[in-house]
Amino acid sequence: PGDYHSDVVQSINAGLDMVMVPADYRTFVRELIAAVNAKEIPMTRIDDAVRRILTVKFQLGLFEHPYTNRELTAEVGSAGHREVARACVRESLVLLANKEGVLPLSHNLKRIHVAGNGADNIGNQCGGWTISWQGADTVVTTGTTLLQALRAEAPGVTFTYSLDGSGAAGADLAVAVIGETPYAEGQGDRQDLHLDAGIVEPVRTMKKAGVKVVVILLSGRPLIIDSILPYADAVVAAWLPGSEGSGVADVLFGRFPFTGKLPHSWPAAMADIPLNFGDAVYQPLYPFGYGLTGLQEPEAGAAPVLLGAAVEEDGRSLLLNLNKAMARTGNAADWQVQVNRQIVKTAGVCRDSKDPTVIHVAVTQRIAKGDVVIVSYKGKNARSRDKGKLVPFVGQVVYNVLNDRP
Repeated sequence: PGDYHSDVVQSINAGLDMVMVPADYRTFVRELIAAVNAKEIPMTRIDDAVRRILTVKFQLGLFEHPYTNRELTAEVGSAGHREVARACVRESLVLLANKEGVLPLSHNLKRIHVAGNGADNIGNQCGGWTISWQGADTVVTTGTTLLQALRAEAPGVTFTYSLDGSGAAGADLAVAVIGETPYAEGQGDRQDLHLDAGIVEPVRTMKKAGVKVVVILLSGRPLIIDSILPYADAVVAAWLPGSEGSGVADVLFGRFPFTGKLPHSWPAAMADIPLNFGDAVYQPLYPFGYGLTGLQEPEAGAAPVLLGAAVEEDGRSLLLNLNKAMARTGNAADWQVQVNRQIVKTAGVCRDSKDPTVIHVAVTQRIAKGDVVIVSYKGKNARSRDKGKLVPFVGQVVYNVLNDRP
């Protein structure tokens, strides 16, 4: 029914053998004893739980050797163990997007600007259950941050750094390492899997500086990334690489290929959740098993792919981010924009003056904070420079960046 006593009864009778109550175990013990005395939990259920717990302990030899072997302490965090961890990081990276072959990075670049809340933070790389229960976004253990790893991998490249993305102008490329801060168990429960606007802002800041941006996502779960995709030239799901930021650098610079595949479906929006492979209606952002493995540029003549779309900050136009440089954008009549389910007139469409992979679609009605915006392409003439034709699409949800403003 929702009260604590009933929760204890139901969980134990359902087969829960061991209950970990870190803060108020005395209350749990009192309620458990009361439930047994009231015959709400049979003593045979308690005996069953104890028997199974003790069986595992006997099998592990914990009664004969209750303490750890201190002779093995030196092996913890040893070079050999860290090399295994580094290999695991390399093999688990999933390349979600790679616009015009931005990756792998070249050792011949002059300057790379690095930013984001995970770029130089070993705690954020490790996540929860690191040293302490919840972990921490500080130096919780020894290891190599991604910023340190990049500098070590390419000593001939100048790496500059800022938390907020400032200072990127003039760089050959930018790397944004962003993601969740550490959590464990219920403390990580969220109603919305978007990253906070402040965490995403460095991506937009560096893109506005006219720099190509590679986004490295740190997370223990799929996030809603519609606020990132309109501004990213490449996106890598790095999960929680722990102490081995060097494993990420190994792959970014092409010493090893991307081989990782998604072990789950990746939703496009919160409304898609729950999302499971095999559902009758299955429209994920990235399907189960997805992962780009080739680092070459997209195939010549293949249809351009819309990576993401966003309302521009003036509210007068949309930004569409495609994976290829566009030669033709189609005309205004080819593009349909809906604001709050009402079609608004399209005033014009053009390529970005600096980045030909970006299209701007202007509208006559100013878009406001809170508006729901959808874009569709119904033309035949938009095509990439390598003659790939943009396939018509309907109902692409556009991220409203104005919602991130106070």
